[in-house]
Amino acid sequence: MQYPLTKCALKLLELFLIPLTLLLISISIQSGVSERQEDLIVTQMVDSYFEGVANHLIDSSESNPSVVIARTRALFIRLKQLERQNEIVNVLRFISEVYPEILKGDVFEQDPQSDPYFVDLSGLQLQDTLIDIIETEDLRLWNANFDNSTFYNFSCIRCGFSGATFKNVDFTQVSLIDSDFTGSNFNGSNIEKVDIDGAIFDEAIWSDGRKCSEQSIGTCK
Repeated sequence: MQYPLTKCALKLLELFLIPLTLLLISISIQSGVSERQEDLIVTQMVDSYFEGVANHLIDSSESNPSVVIARTRALFIRLKQLERQNEIVNVLRFISEVYPEILKGDVFEQDPQSDPYFVDLSGLQLQDTLIDIIETEDLRLWNANFDNSTFYNFSCIRCGFSGATFKNVDFTQVSLIDSDFTGSNFNGSNIEKVDIDGAIFDEAIWSDGRKCSEQSIGTCK
């Protein structure tokens, strides 16, 4: 049986417990809770995004993906500003599974007319990050930074990585078939273990530091 709080009990809560709680919070803030607060805010922000995309997909009347595209771009910008690489990977994994269409763009040439219709991930900073369990295609990741990261169980078919850097990257169970790595840098990585059939490596820096020649298809020549 539950008993209602008496006026006396409520007064005790007001006079003692609430001020004590605020005091403990202020002490925690001084000891560095701001970082934990940021974690909470980011978690709420990402969860809200996931829920919004799910609701969009459930509502069949919303066939235009422009709202999700705009929200996804804004979320990536904010997560990039906060240097939240793990959350970026989580969002990328989520979108590649539930709404991959908004990630597919022209990865080989700049087409301003097509840009509003997909999420351009160029310039993404994912160094020192575990990038795993993602299967996608036609992503544009020009000039992205993946230095010292680990790719595991990752597939990106016909993706654009021009100018991206993969220095000291560990690749395990990775497929990058038909992708474009023109001018990319793989120095110190184990790119040789990757399925790169049909991939373009013109003027890329190979794992041993040598520069690939033009017409380097499927390997560095």
